[in-house]
Amino acid sequence: MRRKHIIFALLILAILIAGCTVKEKAIAKPEPVVEEQLKNNSVSSDEGIPIGRSIGFLPHDFTVHTTEGELFNLREQSGKKPVIIYFMATWCPYCAKDFKALSEVINDYENDVVIVAVDVDLNEGINDLKKYKEQYPNLEAVKFAPGTAEILADYKATATTIKYGIGRNGVIIRRGSGAINEAEWVMWLEALINSE
Repeated sequence: MRRKHIIFALLILAILIAGCTVKEKAIAKPEPVVEEQLKNNSVSSDEGIPIGRSIGFLPHDFTVHTTEGELFNLREQSGKKPVIIYFMATWCPYCAKDFKALSEVINDYENDVVIVAVDVDLNEGINDLKKYKEQYPNLEAVKFAPGTAEILADYKATATTIKYGIGRNGVIIRRGSGAINEAEWVMWLEALINSE
């Protein structure tokens, strides 16, 4: 009986030693595939500016199909005009307030700033957005586009009225959420126009 206990204890000890050795090797030497994946999952741009959602970061790049049948690529805007990314949905009452307020001031800025309204409701399509845009004739220059799961994840856009202001240099200079009035839209637009 005592002999069985000793053999059992030795067996458990051998398993523990083997388990610790395997874990130590895994920690010390990650597999090359994992290292390659980490290299490819870059967190900064070629310029050394980090990519993310914070002020001072480059925003995640994306391409969307607009209601006008165009392809809009965010990165292509860098060096041209500042951009506002606005996350919305056609059923959102706060978005309606935002668009009504923007309609009152956009005429003075539509040639200086690009505004892309990205729909967070993945069940809404181009036709839904075309009908919605008709309610705001002054927003002809605003590019409405259905969002994608990838865009919403990159920007953590889990709600509507989320706004990102991107300067001419392609870097995020403003961000916020919630419905804003005409004066606040003017502040956003002026800040972007006067950015680098």
